[in-house]
Amino acid sequence: FNGNNATVKLGMDTVAHKADRDLNVRPLGLFTYLFARDGNHSVIKDLNLTGSAKGASYTGALIGYTNNTGFRIQHVTVTDFTAQGRDVGALVGGIGYGSNLLVTRTDNGVTVTDATFDHITVTSVKVSGTQTGGGLLGRSRATALKVQNVMLRYTIVTGTDYAGGFIGYQGNTVATQSD
Repeated sequence: FNGNNATVKLGMDTVAHKADRDLNVRPLGLFTYLFARDGNHSVIKDLNLTGSAKGASYTGALIGYTNNTGFRIQHVTVTDFTAQGRDVGALVGGIGYGSNLLVTRTDNGVTVTDATFDHITVTSVKVSGTQTGGGLLGRSRATALKVQNVMLRYTIVTGTDYAGGFIGYQGNTVATQSD
């Protein structure tokens, strides 16, 4: 998905709807679920997000939840945003939860990490998780993450069980960082 540098103002609230409240797991984001098909990686790029999201679980401005999926998010900004829910991240609510299928591999001599965040800016964001809260990602069980050129500014993160500036809760992962 190429956003062509468009700005999208979100106003999402699944908690207000009784049918959604009755569901134990209800991801919420511009892309509610993100899944790859036929081994292809999803790429989301050149997008600006603002507004709010209030979800029952796995809440993020861009992606609510992704499981065993390869993806690359690049050149995305989240500004003046408020996110609330069980597992909440400013950008992604939950990734690879219950799965150990995200791996780093070599593709034509190039190392590819199946979960990549590149050139991400999060500014003036408030994240409130009733379990986990993260400035970038709420809850993750991905086995390989690559985070590069990510900047968080003026961001407040809270979580009842786990809270982190970048990631609220992380399990089963080898993370790489580059300048």
